[in-house]
Amino acid sequence: MALRLDNVGIVVEDLEVAVEFFRELGLAVHGYAGV
Repeated sequence: MALRLDNVGIVVEDLEVAVEFFRELGLAVHGYAGV
């Protein structure tokens, strides 16, 4: 059985740096947006 995480909310100072961090961990980023 595959585990799946659909939505995550994280507060960061620099969105681009945070996205790169999670990509380096091997996570797939399908989209992101600033609010």
